[in-house]
Amino acid sequence: MLLSTLIYFCAQCTTEPLRETTTGNANKDTIHSRNCTKSQTIILFVLAMFLFICSSLTLTHFTTFLATFAVEYLHWTDQEAASLTSLYVLGLVVGRFVSIFAVKLIGVTMLFWCSILLACTGAVLFHFLNFGSIFIWVSAGVIGLSVGNMYASTLAWANEKIPLSDRLASTLILASSVGDTLAPVVQGQLFKQFGVGSFINLNTAAVSSVLGVFFAMNICILYFDTSTLDVDSEKAVLPESTNEKQPLQHNKQ
Repeated sequence: MLLSTLIYFCAQCTTEPLRETTTGNANKDTIHSRNCTKSQTIILFVLAMFLFICSSLTLTHFTTFLATFAVEYLHWTDQEAASLTSLYVLGLVVGRFVSIFAVKLIGVTMLFWCSILLACTGAVLFHFLNFGSIFIWVSAGVIGLSVGNMYASTLAWANEKIPLSDRLASTLILASSVGDTLAPVVQGQLFKQFGVGSFINLNTAAVSSVLGVFFAMNICILYFDTSTLDVDSEKAVLPESTNEKQPLQHNKQ
C-alpha cells in the first residue's frame, strides 16, 4: 500500500500540468503553493502524506483495540468495555460537530493544534490508569474529541498550505489508507511480543508522530516563506541599483 502510494505520487508529480492564474495568485488546481517553489511544495506534500498516515493510524488503532485493551488488560466486563467505546464514539461525534463552528472562529491551523494537544493530553492520561479508572474514561473521551475532526482538519489544512488538485487530494486519501492498514498489523505484532499493555505505548507513539510531523511541516513552511521573501526582496532592489548607475554614465559622456 505504501509503495503504491509513493508510485502514484511520483507519477502525479511528473504528469500533473501546472496551471497558474493571470492575477499571480495560485490556483487551487496547481501543485504550487503561494510562496513555495515546486521542489519545496513536493517536500511539504510528502510530509502531508506522512501526516495523513499517522493521523489515520491513531484513529484506527484506538477505535479497533480500545475494547480489547479494556477486557484483557484492565479485566473489565464486556458491558464496561462497550460503555467505554461508546464514550469514545460520542467524543468523535461531538468533536466533529464542534469543529464545524470552531473552524470559522479560530481557523484550520489553530483547530488542528488544539486537536493534537487534546490527543496528547488523552495519551498522557492513559499512563495514570493505576490511579483510578476515571483517568481511562476521561482519556477515552478526550481522545475521541481530538481525533474526531483530525482527518477533515488534516485535509483542509493541507489544501490551505498546498493547493491541491483532485488527483493530489486522492493521493493524500490513499496515504491515509496506509495508516488504516498499518494499525492492526503493528498492534497485532506488539500484542504478540509485549502483551496487551503495548496498546498504551503505541497510542502515545502514534499521537507523538502526528505532533512531530505537523511541527516539522510548520517549520518548513516558515523557512520556505522566509527564503522566498528574501529572494523577492533582492529582486526588488536590483532595478533600483541599475537605475542609479545610469546617470553616472551620462555624466561621463
